[in-house]
Amino acid sequence: MKKRRILLSMALVVMALLVVSTSAFAVSDAVEDAVNGYFENLPEDNGMIGEEAFVEKVKAGEDLFILDIRQPDVYNEGHVKGAVNLPWGPEAIPAALEKLPGDKTIYVYCYTAQTANQTVALLNFAGFEAKSVRFGWNLGISRVEGYEEIVETEAHQLGGVTDYKIKAEVKAAIEDYYAGLADVSDTMYKNYKIAEDMLKMAVDSG
Repeated sequence: MKKRRILLSMALVVMALLVVSTSAFAVSDAVEDAVNGYFENLPEDNGMIGEEAFVEKVKAGEDLFILDIRQPDVYNEGHVKGAVNLPWGPEAIPAALEKLPGDKTIYVYCYTAQTANQTVALLNFAGFEAKSVRFGWNLGISRVEGYEEIVETEAHQLGGVTDYKIKAEVKAAIEDYYAGLADVSDTMYKNYKIAEDMLKMAVDSG
């Protein structure tokens, strides 16, 4: 229950930052509708899949679309089979929005799930179906017994532009959100996240 509250709180923060970061003084109807729709349709799983269930899906050879949003050097050392690297930051993810599939669930993982949760909230806000992998790579995937079977070093790239269309105002709001990362890069709010040791305490406390 505590973890569910933490995840919901993070989603609320993401949406608040999203609205604040829009470049226009007044939030457009499209952005407001998207934010309201996000919370009205919040799934029971809060847009998250357990690390064990995720690893089993990959082991079973299911046709998954996976994003690894860790930094490239870590991705190159080893990542989940088939995962495409879109490193968290001001540029990579917003630049790839038009290449993401609108007809498949997008599974996203990072180091501890904090930036993945933000990404998933924004993707769902844009109309995609996305889920983060609980606790990310460091605290989740790499702690699952036998996870080594799903690790590879071969890099994967996105295809071309898909047929999925995002409303221009919504896309602009997401781009503004990511652009804002540069403004807080040297502050305690870097990456819009809490300290990893605080997250680990929350995870371990249950």
